[in-house]
Amino acid sequence: MRLKVGQIPKPFAVDDIQGQRVSLDAFAGQWLLLSFLRFAACPRCGLRIYSLSLQYPTLAEQGLKIVAFVESSRENILGQPYAHTAPFPIVADPQQTLYKQYGVEVSSFGLWWGGLTRKKELARGYELGFGRGPMDGPDERMPADFLIAPDGRIRIAHYGRDSGDTLTFDALERALPPAAQHV
Repeated sequence: MRLKVGQIPKPFAVDDIQGQRVSLDAFAGQWLLLSFLRFAACPRCGLRIYSLSLQYPTLAEQGLKIVAFVESSRENILGQPYAHTAPFPIVADPQQTLYKQYGVEVSSFGLWWGGLTRKKELARGYELGFGRGPMDGPDERMPADFLIAPDGRIRIAHYGRDSGDTLTFDALERALPPAAQHV
C-alpha cells in the first residue's frame, strides 16, 4: 500500500552496512530523504547512490540527511564501489521488509520501459564500474523516494514509474528550504 503526502512514515531501526544503528527517530526534526533502490549490482542504482553522494554537500547545506536502502545482502552491497564512498548510511534489506512497509512496488512494464528509455543512465553506470555482481533482488523492483519534513510527515512520496525513475534533484531542492533557512 502506497504511503501518501502528509502521512507519518513507518518507523524503523536497523543496522546499516557499516554496522551502525539507523533509525527514523534519530532524524526527528530534520529533513530526511529515504531512497529505496533496487539490488546492489543494478548499474542505475549504483549511479543514483553515486549522484546522491556528489550532490550531498549541497543538499546537506540545505539541512537534508539521506538514508539509502538496497534490497541486497550486506556482502553484495559492500562489493560495490559506491558502498565505500557514500557519505550517508546504506541499509541492506534483502528480505524487502522495509520495501513492503513503504509500499515500494514491482512492475514488469516498468522494468521494460526503464530499459528502453534510460539506456544512457545504464551505460554511464557500467562506465563508472557499477553493475557487477549477482542480481540478488527482484529485477522488476521500482525505486521510490520519500522526503520527510522536520514535522515528521512525508512531504514527497515518489514511486518510480520505471526502473530508473527517481526523485529529481530539482524537485528535491525546490522542496527544501534555502540553505540560510534550515535549522
